[in-house]
Amino acid sequence: MQRKTTTEKSPLVVLAKGTASEKVYAGEKGIYTPLVLYDGLSLGVGLQERRGMLSFWGMAHPLFLINSYRGMKIAESVTDFGPGTLAACYYAGRKEYEDKGYADKIERQIGKAARTEILQLVPPNIEAIMKVVVREGIRIEGFEIEDEAKVHPKILTPTVRAFLEAYRNAKR
Repeated sequence: MQRKTTTEKSPLVVLAKGTASEKVYAGEKGIYTPLVLYDGLSLGVGLQERRGMLSFWGMAHPLFLINSYRGMKIAESVTDFGPGTLAACYYAGRKEYEDKGYADKIERQIGKAARTEILQLVPPNIEAIMKVVVREGIRIEGFEIEDEAKVHPKILTPTVRAFLEAYRNAKR
């Protein structure tokens, strides 16, 4: 697990960008944009302030793309970020992970119905995201994509299908 706060340029790969809005981060009001980021090791949720300050929380293993996307969508709805809020967004974005502490922290801000709705989302631009994943060699977990494809077959774009075939072949 990792959390970074930086104003320096780093080899971050932005996989998805949420909607910018006014938020409070560590007591500072500003315009922040939630992101799905990969930092060369971890995949997770970031929050970028208009002037460039970036905070990031991600997991080094496993690399869950859909979970990170849902965490970003949760971060769009959260208005007040304090210690652990980005981690809470990430964990609350996972269907199978029910840590009541994280879920409660998020649901107090956005409501249970909003979180439940977000947990049904998949990236509408999954094809573009997966092209970046493949190009950058990001080793996301294929089983997460396989599980989501059972519920959301529309995510089985040509690049996703090719990724899953390579993932299955690598497991043999």
